[in-house]
Amino acid sequence: MKKLILVVAFTVFTSSIVLSQEVESEQMEAPSDYVISLVSLCKDYAAEEEVEKADTDKFILICINDELEESDYKPVNSLPKEE
Repeated sequence: MKKLILVVAFTVFTSSIVLSQEVESEQMEAPSDYVISLVSLCKDYAAEEEVEKADTDKFILICINDELEESDYKPVNSLPKEE
């Protein structure tokens, strides 16, 4: 009985990993102009939240990736350069 439970748990676990990898690979990169607009939006959020200057870039990157995730886009690894 214990072996059956372990097998079922392992199967569920591996299935969820495979599914999450498939979903991640289906995400597209966001258009650069959209990401740039998110920088501006997230800077406004940082000002409203009174984020300390030393933490602003980290806050903005997290904010951008949260917004991208909500729109089913791939996250970015660094802040884009504003034009």
